[in-house]
Amino acid sequence: TPALRHLGYTETQIAEIVTYIGGTSSIAGAPHINRESLKEKGFTDEDLAKLDAALPAVFELKHAFNMYTFGEETMRRLGFDADEYTSFDFDMLSALGFSREQILEANDHICGRQTIEGAPHLNDEHLAVFDTANRNGRTGKRFIHHNGHIKMMAATQPFISGAISKCVTGETLLPTADGLIRIRDLHQGEDPDTFRDEVIEVASLDGTQKTDAFYYGGERSVRTVRLRSGHKVTGTPNHRLLTARDGELVWRRLDEIDPGEYVATRYGSDLWSALPDRFDDFTPSAAYVAQKPVGIPQEMTDELAFLVGAHVAEGHVARSNWTITITSDDEDVLTRVRDAWRSEFDVEPRIVRSDDRRSSVVVASKTIVEFFDYLGCGEGSSPKRIPDAVLRSPRSMVLSFLQGLFLAGYVTTGAAARMAICVDSPELADDLQAVLTNLGVVHSRITKHNATYDKDFDEVYAAGREAQVLARLVPFVEAEKRATHQDLLERTFAHSISDVIPGLDPEDLYEMIPPGKRSRFSFLLDPRTEHVSRLTLERVAMIPMVDLPQWLHTILADDLHFSPVESVIDAGARDVYDVSVPTNHAFVGNGIVNHNTINMPNEVTPEEIEEAYMLSWKLGLKAMALYRDGSKASQPLSATADEGEESEEEPAAITASVEKEKAIHWGNLPVGISPTQAYA
Repeated sequence: TPALRHLGYTETQIAEIVTYIGGTSSIAGAPHINRESLKEKGFTDEDLAKLDAALPAVFELKHAFNMYTFGEETMRRLGFDADEYTSFDFDMLSALGFSREQILEANDHICGRQTIEGAPHLNDEHLAVFDTANRNGRTGKRFIHHNGHIKMMAATQPFISGAISKCVTGETLLPTADGLIRIRDLHQGEDPDTFRDEVIEVASLDGTQKTDAFYYGGERSVRTVRLRSGHKVTGTPNHRLLTARDGELVWRRLDEIDPGEYVATRYGSDLWSALPDRFDDFTPSAAYVAQKPVGIPQEMTDELAFLVGAHVAEGHVARSNWTITITSDDEDVLTRVRDAWRSEFDVEPRIVRSDDRRSSVVVASKTIVEFFDYLGCGEGSSPKRIPDAVLRSPRSMVLSFLQGLFLAGYVTTGAAARMAICVDSPELADDLQAVLTNLGVVHSRITKHNATYDKDFDEVYAAGREAQVLARLVPFVEAEKRATHQDLLERTFAHSISDVIPGLDPEDLYEMIPPGKRSRFSFLLDPRTEHVSRLTLERVAMIPMVDLPQWLHTILADDLHFSPVESVIDAGARDVYDVSVPTNHAFVGNGIVNHNTINMPNEVTPEEIEEAYMLSWKLGLKAMALYRDGSKASQPLSATADEGEESEEEPAAITASVEKEKAIHWGNLPVGISPTQAYA
């Protein structure tokens, strides 16, 4: 709006231009899909009020028409059954009888065109003012040429300490060879917009990769993308996540991603520290005269990790008498907690039994309370999370912590068999999801409302076969739970069909199967088969001579799973950070596959690449990383291309050009691109 005002447009013209771009966010007066037409199809005033509340947050109309907006009761009243409205591909507007043309017209009116191109009153010579890095909206054609990015970077870099980067917030957990590390902990006091050499092994695509730099971006505006699985990441609007759509893997910016899109999570990186975390910098306050001395561990151990997990699950601190109390009615738990206090702190705890309350193990020590504060265990239930000292320790200690934590968990063996834990702290649930994802336990997360306390709790759970995987890793301590745990392990579960491969057409997969091997997979031609499950893809991949495209090989090799985006929201301004992975510019953060890069189109020529490097050198650019769409053969990873564009084999001339550029260093322009990765 300020730019339009500065260019001389009237307030009335500005309002019409803004409405053209962003829509009305209301069904009032919309073509085809409006209050009148929806009431004719059975919507009530209450339904339409829910719709009005949802519309301002969506970029496409279809994302407001679902069971999350209206509730299951409304969906059933409108004539849809659960199989329909819970399907990933359910298109409610089409199911209500609206044509594609009607939906597009209504979408333009309500959600806007998402581009300024074609806006009323706008002079063509002003379009360049509003160009952005990518084409905008469904009909947008304009974008800034890659040389424009280079010129802008060259203009700004003399005033900053590093290059321009895409970043995530500090709580993001990275699986590394030193354990799960919050990215902010890599910061060593650098100024904003500063790079520092940093070589660590991180979980990435194609296994683990080494970083070459850490970046601190300072305070930036950020957005949070949350998946239906519960995984989330918060980053700058230009930060990219890996998605699957239309038969390929595609990098999508946070400001491009809409609810309903499928984002990749990588399970089973299984990266943990080889050494336990040490506590050399813990210094207790001066002891009271009558205070009994206690031993403080020098490093994390299995039993200390269990004790910390038990405290997070069932413990509380009373500072009035410097006590830590861990409650349980199970004798095995009371005994193990007591023995852990003895072995780790050389202290004699009390077991307190009561007829009208839960039994407990109590230890009294100001020094121990201060040590638990130092670990960051949290005092009440809401601020608790997994201490960094646990996350930075070996796998066995992380599992011991989970065994303590699951004193608050439960297991069921009925029709909905699961192993689960319900927690009051969303941050604790975030940490737990990162741990389970690193371990390779496919899981989900839901929010439950407790009417007694009138508050929401997060439940993280693994179901069916995945519950068995978790149960083998984390056996219960309590006798009663152990019996149910054993029943769970002895059951036989079918493979999950909800774990699907988005963007893969069942008929297309069928055509990839050699003719003589297709009989077992005829269900792929059944019109009722809407999705390809991961199990089906794994079975097809095992067929001799089957020829799968590279993007499907990537999904299987890297154990990628996909979850639809549940919400995308602005999250204010936060300090942001990044790591540079020079080989493939990808890293796993909070279980989600993230991208860290200037973008060049698929059709870029070797001459244009050379021109980009020469321009960067002439302008004094300090550093840059180029990304070429479709840079790997078969285009397993890409930025969004126009519909109808086909990926090509990597031209030999481009690889030769990369090798040539890599061998050259002009002035202060470092060129760090591997020919085998070719800008991916």
